[in-house]
Amino acid sequence: MKNVLKKLAAFQWEVPIIVKKTKGYGYNYADLPTIIETLQPLLQKNGLGFYQSPSPEGMVTVVFDAETGEEIKTITPMQDCIEMKGMNAFQVDGTRITYYRRYALACALGLVTDEDTDAAGEQVKKVQTNQAKTKLPFDVKILTSMLDASRSKPETERKSVLKTIYAEMVKHGKRSQEDMERFSLALDAKTEQDLDEIYDKMAKLLKSL
Repeated sequence: MKNVLKKLAAFQWEVPIIVKKTKGYGYNYADLPTIIETLQPLLQKNGLGFYQSPSPEGMVTVVFDAETGEEIKTITPMQDCIEMKGMNAFQVDGTRITYYRRYALACALGLVTDEDTDAAGEQVKKVQTNQAKTKLPFDVKILTSMLDASRSKPETERKSVLKTIYAEMVKHGKRSQEDMERFSLALDAKTEQDLDEIYDKMAKLLKSL
């Protein structure tokens, strides 16, 4: 453990305050591409790497020593999605994942990136009623379109989409939470070459629902 801590300290001595370039609603912030672009040469210089993945427990962030394999793992709890004006459920979930990736990474590496309240949409005020909360129907066509549209995306994004679709099945009782946990763990271990087969299986699964 001492090796990765030593390298992380050396990295922190060099990493700058990352400039806030993206404009939000009355604030500026450093978006994820800007953060990663700034980090990459310093991580490489110090022999460090990281990976992130959403899980049932939250956003998992692992900072590792590329030489020794030592790692520091953190899990940032993620709140449920909220309604945002002009965004569908999948766009909101994508925004939520990016939001937690930015803040979890900043915390894990000790970065100073912004002081914003983040999220590029306006939260919809919920009306308190005695009626049960209305749940959106399970729409196979939307999920299938989402799956097809992400086939050519980078590996991390493709895995995120697969997990989001599976989470929707769990939410609507099509699969259990235990199934979701097993699927997430198995998916994290897959390589880029495995994903096409998983996409085909997911497409068949959706078609059968």
